[in-house]
Amino acid sequence: MTCVFLWLIVAEILLAHNQRSLAAQAMHELGNVQYHNSNLRQAYKWWCDAVDLILHMQDAVTGWRTSFQGVRCFNFSQCIKIYQKNLYVVEKYGVN
Repeated sequence: MTCVFLWLIVAEILLAHNQRSLAAQAMHELGNVQYHNSNLRQAYKWWCDAVDLILHMQDAVTGWRTSFQGVRCFNFSQCIKIYQKNLYVVEKYGVN
């Protein structure tokens, strides 16, 4: 078995057991292995899948700006509150 195949099995098992944060870490490692094998397209795919899983949204890497649509920052403290709200989602990454 190849290393890529083993990481793929690990990620699938973790997802089956609802271990989202660990599955995201496995997907990230799978991306790292693909990068090491000079397979940049697959590395990007697995890294993006890991981010999607963490943020609970589809296509998070390219669509993250949609969460800020219609938001206007008129002062610094208002902008900080908006970013903190979105950062809270990322901070929950370690919690299943």
